[in-house]
Amino acid sequence: MTTDSAFKHSSSGEHPTPSEQGYDFSEQVGHLLRKAYQRHTAIFQRYSSDKQLTAIQFVTLCTVMERGPSSLTDIVNATAIDPATIRGVIKRLKARGGSR
Repeated sequence: MTTDSAFKHSSSGEHPTPSEQGYDFSEQVGHLLRKAYQRHTAIFQRYSSDKQLTAIQFVTLCTVMERGPSSLTDIVNATAIDPATIRGVIKRLKARGGSR
């Protein structure tokens, strides 16, 4: 099967389209989560006083401000952000002078 055949619409029943099978991508949880995240990002950017600060950086700063000095494990557990991402966020915040 070629890649092009995956995109052909068939009304003959040989290869029913997703919509013919009752699949509506606009109702799928992944699609809805992506739209919700896009909306969240737009709202955050609109109201953020620091246009260089990302939502993940903001959540990390809020966590450290509320909890005080914290281990990476504590921050990961509080924010549900993976350890590799938190390490990068902390590194960038320290470089900006946003976290000590």
